[in-house]
Parts: sequence; C-alpha cells; structure tokens
Amino acid sequence: RKPVPFSPRRECENNKADDDLKEKGDKKNNVVAVAKIPKSACLTRLTASCASRLEEHEVGGPLALIIAVMHERLLGDKSEFAPYLNLIPQREDGLPVFWPEDDLKSLRGTSLEHKVKQDTQLMSEDYEAIVRPFFEEEGGAGAGEGP
Repeated sequence: RKPVPFSPRRECENNKADDDLKEKGDKKNNVVAVAKIPKSACLTRLTASCASRLEEHEVGGPLALIIAVMHERLLGDKSEFAPYLNLIPQREDGLPVFWPEDDLKSLRGTSLEHKVKQDTQLMSEDYEAIVRPFFEEEGGAGAGEGP
C-alpha cells in the first residue's frame, strides 16, 4: 500500500468552508464564530516539528497525522503541543483494533470481525513500511513494536 501523497494544496482546499464562514458567516443557520484559533496552534502534518520529514518521505493523509502525534509525544515537554497532548488519551482502547483477543471473540460471525482483521493487517503493513522506517531513521525512538 502506498502512502497518501503529501499535498499542501489539498490541505488548503480542506479549509475552504472555514474561509467561507469567516468571510460571510452562516446567517441562514444562525451560526457565528465563537473563537478564532490560528492554524499554527493546531497539530497537523504541516505544523508538527517533523513536517519537513513527512513531506520529504511523501507521507500524507491520516497516517501523516498519526506520525506527527507520535513524534510530538516522543518530544514530551519539549513539544510545543505538549499541553494539548497531555489532555488527550495515549491510546484509544475503545476501538476494536486495540481490543484484547478475548474481547474480539464477541465479534465472531459478524461483519465487524472481518473489518477488524482487515484494519489490523493494514495498520501492520503501514507500520512496517512507513512508520517504523520513519522513526528508525530518526535514531530509533518510537520504532518499538507495531500495533
């Protein structure tokens, strides 16, 4: 599986709705902006401290954000996003791909059983092909064991 290519243009296109709301508001649905958050304050693949490496490796899409979060977490308090990262869970254990084997037995015979196996396999492939090499190149921190 190939990673989603990096595209600053696509990143900007995703923000078109935000720009429209900022310029015109949404009077039809009575929506007003209650806060303005600079894009630089948002953790994205473009604002992470490893942004240039993500671009260099042509990693995009959700995997780029996952790697960015992993990288910033490894920086600990040195990350400018540390206060935010300290508020969110380390791992989303509620997702079936992270359930223990005994809990997965409850999915037997359902369409979700196949989907979880498929997702787990894809995650492992992404980890071995993209995530592990990314962190090993950085000196091994974060390479660890896969999903």
